Amino acid sequence: MLLLVAILGILVGLVSLVCWIMTLIKMFSSGILTGVLGLICALYALIWAWQNRPETGPIAPIWTVCVLFSLVLNVLLRTVPR
Repeated sequence: MLLLVAILGILVGLVSLVCWIMTLIKMFSSGILTGVLGLICALYALIWAWQNRPETGPIAPIWTVCVLFSLVLNVLLRTVPR
């Protein structure tokens, strides 16, 4: 069970990383300052993706679901006895 939760956590983290990179690409095409801010702070990039949802497409909802699912998996990893 612990191994399955850990593997799911890795997969969710990878999807989240891909969403962040895709958002950064859109941010740098929008402007250098927004791209640098998104590179420094991923939360800013997530908020920017929600604000520019027509431009970014389904990246923001997917990324948000990944972040929430990651939080749930981290709680599960902390509560499962070893």
